Amino acid sequence: LSFELDLDVDAATLKQLDAESDPEPGEEIPDEAAKLLSNAKISVTVESGTPLKRLNVALAREGLSLTNMGDIMEQTVAGATSTGTHGTGRESASIAAQIRELEL
Repeated sequence: LSFELDLDVDAATLKQLDAESDPEPGEEIPDEAAKLLSNAKISVTVESGTPLKRLNVALAREGLSLTNMGDIMEQTVAGATSTGTHGTGRESASIAAQIRELEL
């Protein structure tokens, strides 16, 4: 079982990732494009048994994070999904709401 999760990314992170890829002069992402792309969603695929703690470390390494998160980091992605784990805020949905695709 694997999950594809939507993540938010900001323009500064996109510019940083672009710079780390060592683009040729003139091939860098323009500021306007980075702002436009920062409104887009990025998806990652993760195995269902992955603990949220490990997922968060891997995402942070790439300058990414889940859009909302509960506080029990020992849960697996499947466990957090099946129990309706969520963070706080009226506009924030559960982790399950971030799932785009399941593969058995």
